[in-house]
Amino acid sequence: MKIQSVVVAVGVAAVALGATAQDIDQARKFAWGENTGWTNWRGANGGAQEVRVASTFMSGYVWGENIGWVTLGDGTPGGSGGTNYANTSGTDTGVNIAANGDLFGFAWAENVGWINFDTRATLSAFNQQARLDLAARRFRGYAWGENIGWINLDNAGNFVALRCLADYNDDGLDDILDFLDFLQDFSDCEQSPTPCGAFGQPDMNGDNLIDILDFLDFLQFFSDGCP
Repeated sequence: MKIQSVVVAVGVAAVALGATAQDIDQARKFAWGENTGWTNWRGANGGAQEVRVASTFMSGYVWGENIGWVTLGDGTPGGSGGTNYANTSGTDTGVNIAANGDLFGFAWAENVGWINFDTRATLSAFNQQARLDLAARRFRGYAWGENIGWINLDNAGNFVALRCLADYNDDGLDDILDFLDFLQDFSDCEQSPTPCGAFGQPDMNGDNLIDILDFLDFLQFFSDGCP
């Protein structure tokens, strides 16, 4: 199905949010710690090792000017059938995401030690536990490091958010150029394995194949727009 025939699918109802891991928004990538300063959640190693948010776990590196690199996991969790980091040994540690969005598990920083993202027991009564607010597509609450204190994910003006999937070309806007760029990539890459795409990543549902389901997913994201 090339570009001229794709338009036939426009009237078809798009499916729900895909399973592909998501990037951090380039405009919303900083979190604050009183004892650590700002941490940057996007762009590690030129983007090759930046933070990715899957449905049940996270991966990649956060950079703090005052604390160095913080790893949220290697992207290959060994617990619960490969859906969560077990956090029972140093070889399988990382930050997990519960079904309700609460975070749990540990991040590791060579210079400051473990950072605990499971603050439910301490902070859930105040609704300040570390969590992913799926409706707002941003992180909230606080994580705790024994050596660095609280990391604030809940600042109203400076917070870490998921990249809006409607902004296909990652230029900070959701506009007709995103639709046209996706359409071109889809035309060039349909039925191809990933990675593929000159403007972005057209595998919207994370199944490593570009097909009509990805087109339908993008239609839904583009229709919803960005917050």
